[in-house]
Amino acid sequence: MFKSLLKIAVIVAVGAWLVIRFYPGDGITTGKAGPTTSIDPDLSAEDRSLAEAALREFVDICGIDRIAQDIEKIDASMQGAGIRNAPQSDDEYCSYNYRCQQYGWHREVVISLRVNNETRVIPAAYHAGGYTLTYFIGRGHSPGIVTQKDPGKLLCGMAPGNSDGFLPAAISSGI
Repeated sequence: MFKSLLKIAVIVAVGAWLVIRFYPGDGITTGKAGPTTSIDPDLSAEDRSLAEAALREFVDICGIDRIAQDIEKIDASMQGAGIRNAPQSDDEYCSYNYRCQQYGWHREVVISLRVNNETRVIPAAYHAGGYTLTYFIGRGHSPGIVTQKDPGKLLCGMAPGNSDGFLPAAISSGI
């Protein structure tokens, strides 16, 4: 009986550790080996939920859990038509946002990844140490992830170069 209870306690403890270590929940600190995460507190409840879902998708698609010990912080927010401090119409928003024009993204989740100055897992050749890497996630006629900096492209499996990195992805969150 005691051995059975002990096995259950160990399984629960390990499961809880894995959830805390790899699930990017709002404000969860994953310990010295991983990042803290935050979702913009000024978002509406609906937009906050969408940002959280997109953040989980981003972590899965780009394999952020494999480099978590090199990430200091992850922030997520939203921008686009109807979002606070943004144009209220799609036409107005698309008049200056090329991702809206090129990919059909009228709203997008913006994720900032702060990389530790000293990296252990991320290859030195990526030159990512100390960077804040910004990713844009959207849906439209071309759903996926966009980033501009080469270290950000490399971390998410994109080719480096002068143009934006675009990773087509089936984004299921309702951005």
